[in-house]
Amino acid sequence: MDLAYIDAHCHADLLLQSDDRFPEAYRIRQCGGISWSFPEGIASCQEYPEYWDRLRSMCGRLSDEGVPFYYLVGIHPRCIPADLEMEPKLPQVLSEALGKHLDDPLCLGLGELGLDTASDPEKRILGWQLDLAVSHLPENKRIGVHTPRANKDPVTREVLDLLRGYDSLRNRLLIDHVSPQTFELVRKEGYSPVGMTLQKGKTSVEDLARFIREDPSRAQHVVLNSDSVRQISDRFLHLLDNPDTLLREEVCRLLLENARDFYCL
Repeated sequence: MDLAYIDAHCHADLLLQSDDRFPEAYRIRQCGGISWSFPEGIASCQEYPEYWDRLRSMCGRLSDEGVPFYYLVGIHPRCIPADLEMEPKLPQVLSEALGKHLDDPLCLGLGELGLDTASDPEKRILGWQLDLAVSHLPENKRIGVHTPRANKDPVTREVLDLLRGYDSLRNRLLIDHVSPQTFELVRKEGYSPVGMTLQKGKTSVEDLARFIREDPSRAQHVVLNSDSVRQISDRFLHLLDNPDTLLREEVCRLLLENARDFYCL
């Protein structure tokens, strides 16, 4: 299937449970996607390997049904179970499971990693996963990094501070949920592309259009996504259905080419 669009960050496993429009809404729009790890309510770190296996199976089924999907594996900062906080290092069962998936063609790398509140456990567990990436991440695989809604500027700065210790990974890192207000902060650190989310509470289509009009070269450095969880982002669908909001070449970069090139698709 020739894709017209790529939703570079959503949670297809949760969408399948709660939004009857998905995946047909993506199929008719020729939109594929990347499902990032976000196991809501996970009770134990021992559940992660099975969760990642389910993500892989889901992406295989969706792709067979005409909706090409890939996935990322990782420990989301909002999905850290209590038993993982007590561990002195990344448990072997998790490092082995991550390594297995990183060798899978449908797995594009690690994610959703990052900081949400910048707590010490979040920083420690992010560091474990980045250490694993230094030694085990294949050259063609990438890392998706979360930044939060709340306290976005200060926590984004903490994310960037931590990542400075992993310069060898710089070209494989995508800082996501970047806003028009934090874009320059992230770009000054040399990251390109960055992720921007069309969703209520994040970025609107109007803000995106204004942001690109102010400097059209920004379209070269942004990968758009929906970050859809319980329902497909109406803002994301609106842009897919009204691509003339931007120039055709800008839409192609933002919703297809930049993601395709970064993730080596």
